[in-house]
This record gives sequence, structure tokens and C-alpha cells, in this order.
Amino acid sequence: MPLVLRSCASLAAASRQKPSTDIALGQLYRALASVMLEHLHVRTPPVPPLAAAQVATGMQPRRFPLAPVPEFKRFVQVAVPHCPPLDSKNRLLSALRVQDTVVPAGSKLVPPLSQLAADRVEGGGLICNQVHRASQVDASLDEHNPDASNMSGGVQQAAPTPCGFASSLLCATECEAEMLASNLDARVDASGLVSIFEALPAEVPARGVDDAREKAWYLRGCFPGACFATIAFYSNVCTPMHRDLNNLEGTLNYVAPLTSFKDGGIWVQDDDGNHSRMTPCGQSRGRVLQVCEGPVHFDAHRFHCTMPWLGSRIVLIGFTPRNLSSLKQSDTRLLLDLGFPLPGHSPSILPAIAPPEVEMADHPQVGLAKERDREKCTVTFGVYHTESEFVRAAVKAGHPKAMIDSLPAHLDSCIDLLAKAPPSAVVQRRKQWLDKWTARAAEIGVRPDPMWEIEDPHMREVLRSKRLQLLDEIISSEGYEDVSLASDIRSGFDLVGTSPVSNVLVSPASLHPDDVSAAAGRANEALRMSLGSSGDHATDLKLWEKTMQEVEKGWLVGPYGWDDLPDGYVVSHRFPLWQHDRLRPIDDYSRSGVNACVTTLEQPTVDTADVAAAMFAKLCRSFDLTAAYRQLCVSTASRKFAVIAVYNPHTGKTCLFTQICLPFGSRASVNGFIRCSRCIQWLATRCLLVPTTSYYDDFIVASPDCLADNTGSTMELLFQLLGWVFDTVGPKADTFSREVSALGLHFDLSESGDGVIMVDNTEKRKKDIHALVSDVLVEGHLSYKGGMELRGKLAFANSQVMGKAGHYALKHVSAHVHAYPFVPKLSAATADALSFLMARILEGQPRRIHKPLGLPWFVYTDASFEPDYTGGLGGVLISPSGSVVGWFSLLLKSTDVRPLLPLKAETGIGELEAIAVVLAFQLWEEHLKSTECVAYLDNEGARISLIKGQ
Repeated sequence: MPLVLRSCASLAAASRQKPSTDIALGQLYRALASVMLEHLHVRTPPVPPLAAAQVATGMQPRRFPLAPVPEFKRFVQVAVPHCPPLDSKNRLLSALRVQDTVVPAGSKLVPPLSQLAADRVEGGGLICNQVHRASQVDASLDEHNPDASNMSGGVQQAAPTPCGFASSLLCATECEAEMLASNLDARVDASGLVSIFEALPAEVPARGVDDAREKAWYLRGCFPGACFATIAFYSNVCTPMHRDLNNLEGTLNYVAPLTSFKDGGIWVQDDDGNHSRMTPCGQSRGRVLQVCEGPVHFDAHRFHCTMPWLGSRIVLIGFTPRNLSSLKQSDTRLLLDLGFPLPGHSPSILPAIAPPEVEMADHPQVGLAKERDREKCTVTFGVYHTESEFVRAAVKAGHPKAMIDSLPAHLDSCIDLLAKAPPSAVVQRRKQWLDKWTARAAEIGVRPDPMWEIEDPHMREVLRSKRLQLLDEIISSEGYEDVSLASDIRSGFDLVGTSPVSNVLVSPASLHPDDVSAAAGRANEALRMSLGSSGDHATDLKLWEKTMQEVEKGWLVGPYGWDDLPDGYVVSHRFPLWQHDRLRPIDDYSRSGVNACVTTLEQPTVDTADVAAAMFAKLCRSFDLTAAYRQLCVSTASRKFAVIAVYNPHTGKTCLFTQICLPFGSRASVNGFIRCSRCIQWLATRCLLVPTTSYYDDFIVASPDCLADNTGSTMELLFQLLGWVFDTVGPKADTFSREVSALGLHFDLSESGDGVIMVDNTEKRKKDIHALVSDVLVEGHLSYKGGMELRGKLAFANSQVMGKAGHYALKHVSAHVHAYPFVPKLSAATADALSFLMARILEGQPRRIHKPLGLPWFVYTDASFEPDYTGGLGGVLISPSGSVVGWFSLLLKSTDVRPLLPLKAETGIGELEAIAVVLAFQLWEEHLKSTECVAYLDNEGARISLIKGQ
């Protein structure tokens, strides 16, 4: 992104072009700044439920978190007439006193976030911060270092700062660039401007227009008689083919080189030119203006672009935006005073500082400072913590686990109450709630509300066991937020349209149902011609048998022929999917376009293994709903989209069926069912104090020993009361024990009394992976589709094994799958990676999730790196009480550092920062083992590397 300095002319003119946008942007930036400032004092930042559960189970999300301890302990605002002495990192070299306010030495000059406003022009970059005029408060530099420890926290403001936007200078704070500009002598050349440019901060809005006078005169010296109202620095910016339609009609762009480089000309559309290039309007002729040879000008309303170059290409650009006439008189006078040759105004006399010709000087020319009348600006300094203050703040903040709720609020409250209440009180509460609503269910059975009658006979058969009127009354009485759930179950869930939820994480439909219905005739005929046998007669028979069983249960209506299909009905293909030794019918609602007609206003979520591990007490069991999707219905309005085609192996033809129940394969089915499962979970945890997770149709329930039987009976009664059918016999019928298998994982609670939960892959999953990988290794080939499926299974299983070595092996598998061009044959590296992953999953140690009983420890590390490849490592270990337990300091020679870095590496600070943390954990292993620990370091790359384990 180019770093651009723009005059107030362009700012004011832009504001006339899109005033509503500018106002909205200003409000947006101010709102964001306020939120950011507020977060500096908040200890409980909002965290997504999954990320919170991962933190609770010992994992750390990679997203940048808010630091437990803010960088600054407070902010101080003062009004100053000029920039105080700063070091290279914008820190005060000595204390700054403004009346009764003292800013300690070492404080950092920061942009005033709450006052930030920005705008953008086509092809330009960010503009500078708006200015607030300060009241007349004298600022003086104190040569001593007074103690500022008595200053209170938060933002301190030495004087009020009324806002003056359009008529103010575009300068939030004075900076090194302004000092250079003010110190230029009577000769402005390219080198002086480059010095100013290099002093400007990168990747933030450019600050100040105190050097605008010098740039304006320099550009006027290059182009006598030119008119422009905006000036900009472009550093190594390659602009694509475009036209500057926001420039004032009849004006030109002026470009002057400030550095020496090769090529890098500007191609400009010109019918008489001899260089052809492709433009948005087709192939066009043009000419190349060689900027490297000297200043050029051109009409920017024509297509133009930047050509490739060698070297550092820094240029100064002048142009005129539209609506210049809407500037206030005060703004116009300011620009003219600065030397801007505005269109329609008599040019000022060219001063002595303007260059008589373009000079490419190689050295800066700095002369005596000039006296300048300047308005005082309000600037903000961030005051750092002292070492002892930072340690105290870190100890107070504790571990991130203490800053977030690792479980949903209703589940966390359930566990907390369950831990505090005596078992008899828990049993009594459960009994009272179940007695109350069981009695009400009996009353409804005798005198039901006619409103809850289901007219459609097929839906009535499927939902006959559901007590929907009772569910609606429970939801209303207990205050559950999904108030329309019972009526939606009664009406059936739509397969197309908008899912009725809470307007969060909108995912719009890409097709309209009417369009899908209109094209149904052609699409159905194409589907009919493409359908046939799966290639395996036994599989075809099994799929047909499963389908006819659904007809007998009332879940499907059919079979019938294609000629009996009403107009506008959309057919989806049903195909078989073998899961181990079980065949599952899958309905492809994506191929037919039905899934593309769904708009979701909220992404449904389920509780993963991390949530289950964070919840577990001492005993657990799982409940699995029987044919969960088949216990809910499709709305009658969506039946035209609920037709499936199944190959009949007996006749060799495809037959059609209409689905009454929610199909397995529909996007809307997932949303509808998760709404129901979340309601069941909420009632169990909120009303019955039964801690349970919700993962589609699986409910993992935890309980203390003394309440195991009562907890199991309570959950069963809740299912029966609401009319949900669950597995009571077979492999999915479970009992409370210290081990449970769910979600394809095995949870071992045998050490839960010591605060340890072990999570491992089930033996079945291990055997399946062993068989899959062994077959691939024997064949020596892995297809793209097979590779995608195998990589997903390996990634899930690998995440349940202690350590991160498997991540490297997974990268080789991913490289094979995504290689271009794709080659099915396994490379030696991919084969080794598969073998390693298989052995790791089969023999690796299960993931151990600890619940440390003690307080957290703290590790502080730092590193240094010098250009001669020497450096140093250091660290301090702080106990939970805040005392120093140990420290280390290590000097590194170039022979120590070189082997750690790539051959052509120019810096190694990131590597050394990461090594310092690893060394600290090795040195103090006995203190840190099985404890919560927070490591503080100041290198983001090292932090991410440590989290990723590479």
C-alpha cells in the first residue's frame, strides 16, 4: 500500500464528493477507537465457545488475543507547541512537564485512537489524522526526571481539545519528518524529500503537512505553470491499469522522481503511441513516459499503469481532485500560502527554495532551523509499567483460563450448582420439575388444545409421540429463547428459504426456490438419464431395502414413477455410503440445488470433544437418539423439494419417493435438528441440573458417583416426557461408567479425581485407520478423493494424540493431495508420513487434559540479535505469589547463532525469541510441570511458532 501525504484540499474536496460516507467513516473510526480503549481495562474479553473450551483443555487458539496485561498502564494527553526529543521508537528521551502534568521519560508517543478519521481516494492511501486545536498550555522539557508515580491511571488530559476539522492543519502529532522539513535550508532537492519520506511512519496514516510547503515548491520547480491541489509520495507502488475519474476535468497528473532507478515508466493510452497493452476496454495503443529520466505529466483520465522497474522507485505526484471549488475560503488561502498552484488562482512567486532544475542528490541537505508559528497540538503518550508493576499486574490477571468461561453459561452454572448443592437437594429439584410437567402432560392428554392438531396424516404419524403443546409451555415458562421451536416442529422445517434464527453470521442463499422449480423439468430429466446402478448389486439391494423400510415406517411416500411427478417438483439423488459395515442412505440435496436455496441467519454449533472434556465430573455416559432426523418432518410447502430418486435393482429402473421426515443431506435439516438438540440440552442443564453436551444426536452426560442412577433416570424421563426416542438396547445403549465412547473418541475418567481426563481414539477408529493406510501403502497410489478423505480422518485422529509431531507428517499428505499437476503415485516422503501417522495413532499416548489445582506461574523471556550474528537470551521465572524464583542470561556467539538460521537470513530475532521460551521451560521443568503457566514475550512470530509447535 502506498504511503500518501495529502493536502487538506484533497480532504476537503473528497468530503464534498461523498459527505455521508465521510461522516459514516468518521463515526465508525471513533466507535472502533472507543471500543479499543474500553478493552484496555476489561479482563473478560468475549471468546467463542469452542475457543474457550480449547483453552480450558490446554490448547491455545492462534488468533491474536488481547494481552492479559495492557502494553501501557495509562495514557496521558498534553498540548505541546513542538515535538519533544524522541528516540527511534518514538519514546521520550527525558521527562515532559506540561503545567502540573508530568509524562515520565520512556513514555511512547501514540496516535490518538479516539480521534482517528480517515478517507481514501482512488489509487491513493490513507490520509493523516485529524487535528484538534489545543488550548494555550505552555509545554516545557524538564531536564530532570521527576517522579510521576502519583499520577492516576487511565487517560489524563492536560487541556480540552475542541475539534476544528476543515480549517485545521492535518497534523495529529509532530514527528521526525516535520523536524526535517522545518530544518531544510534554502534549497529543496530530491534527497531532502526522500529523507522526509523515510522518516514517516509506515503502514499508518501519514502525519503532518508541515512539509507540504517544501513538496509543493519542489513540484512547482519541476513543472512551472502547473496546477495541482494534492501531493503524494509513492514508494515502490505498481499501479494497475486504471483511470483517475475523480480528478478535476482539464487537469493533469505530475510525477517527479526522487530516487535513481531503472525503467519504471508510466504507460499512458495514446492512439499515436507504439506500445500496445490490454485495457478494460480492449487492446489499446499508448506511449511510455520514462519517469526515471525526469519529471513527466499526463492526462490521468486516460488509461494508464506503471511498468516494471529495478531499484527503489520513490516518486512525488501532484494532481487535482474534483469539486475543488467547494473548498472553504480559509482552506483555499491555506493551500495558496503553502505554495499549491490551484487552478483558477494566480500562482505565488516561486521562492528561492524551489529548485531551478531537477537534481537527483545522493545526500541530505540539512540547514538551520526556521522559526515557525505553529498551533499547539494535543498528543497522547502511553506510559509503560515498571518491571515490578508489570509483574504485579500479570499475577493479578492470572491465566487466560481464569479470564473466560470455558463452557456455555447454562452448562457452567449447572456444574457449579451441582458441585455446591447436597445430592438430596439435587434429587428433590429434579423430582419436583418432572412431577410438575408430567402432571401437565397428563392434563394436555385429556384436553389438548386444538391449535396443536396436525392435519397432514403423514406428519401426524411421524410426530405422534411429540408433546409439542407441552414443549411450548415449558419453553415459555422456563424462558428459553427459541420461542417458536415447538410450532416449527409442528409445521415441519422448510428445506428452502430462510432458517428462522437470530440474525447472526448470515449465510445467504445463492439460488431462489422459484428458479430451481422453474428449471426442475430439464434438471430432473438430466438426473434421470444419469442415474443407474452403483456398480455393486449387493449395495443396490441394501439401499433399496433401507428405502422400503423407511416407507413402512411412514418416513417416505412411494414408490411412484417419473410420469407421476408434479410440475415444479425437484428430484434429488439418493446414493449409498458405507460406514464401516453399515450402509447409510445419503440424499444429495446439493446436486439438485435445494441446499443452495437456504439462507441461514446463524451458524448452528455443536459441542465438540473439548467441551465434553471441560465438563466431565467422575462418571459419564452417552445417549444417542434413534434415527434422529426421522423424528422431525419436512413442511408441506417444501415437499416439492423433498423428492428423491432411488435405483431399483429388481426392475433396473429408478423410482421416486417423497420424504416426510428430514432428509440426511439437507442443509436445512442440520439447522432444524440442532435447534431441537440445543433445547433438550438447555432444559437438562438449566432445569434438571444434568450436565450434558450436545453433538447432533449424541448427548454425553456426566455425573458424580452418588447421583449416577438418578442422573440417568432423569435424562431418560426428559426424553420420554418430550417424546424423543433414544437407544435403549444395542451398542449405542450406554450405562454410567468411568469410560465412555462418543463422537468417535474414548474418554477415560479413571483419574478424574486427580484432575486428569484422558482422551483417545476408539479402538474401532484405530483399526479402520490401520486398514486404510495399509491398503494405500501396499497399492502405492492415493487418488485425490481418497486423499482428501484419508487426510481428514488422519487429522482428527492425530489431534487426540499427545504432541505435535503429527502436524509435520500431515503436511506431506496435504502436499500430495493438492499437488499440481496431481500424481496419484506416492512419493517416498508421503509414504513415510503415512507410516509415521499410522504408528503414532496406534501407539501414541492419549491426550491428557489436566485441571491444575495450584495458581499459575509466569515466565518472562527476551532475546537480542546483532548484525554480526551475535546475540543473547534471557529469562525470569516468577512464582504464583509474584516473587523471582530463578533467572538466566546467556551470551551467544556467531558460531552459536549461525547454525540456527537459514543460509541467507538477514535476521534471527524471531528464532532466538522462541528458543528463549523453550530454554526457560527446559530449565524450570520441575517448577512448571503439570501447572498453568503464562509466558510473556515480545515477538509475535515466535508466539505463533510456539503455538503451532514448529
